[in-house]
Amino acid sequence: MPRPQVYEHFGPEMIHAIVILIVEQLNVLRAKAGMPVITKEQVETALKTRFDELTADIDFTTLHK
Repeated sequence: MPRPQVYEHFGPEMIHAIVILIVEQLNVLRAKAGMPVITKEQVETALKTRFDELTADIDFTTLHK
């Protein structure tokens, strides 16, 4: 399965760090709404096992326009 160009450009470490930062911000909103927060471990597990699968249908080239 080919990887999106942004994945190749930034590498998995940078993408994972960005996702964790986004989830941290999302957790602020979830906590205010009384919803359970998503742990860093949950995010890391998902990223390790499903990143390619979850992003396979995203055309990252359109995000740079």
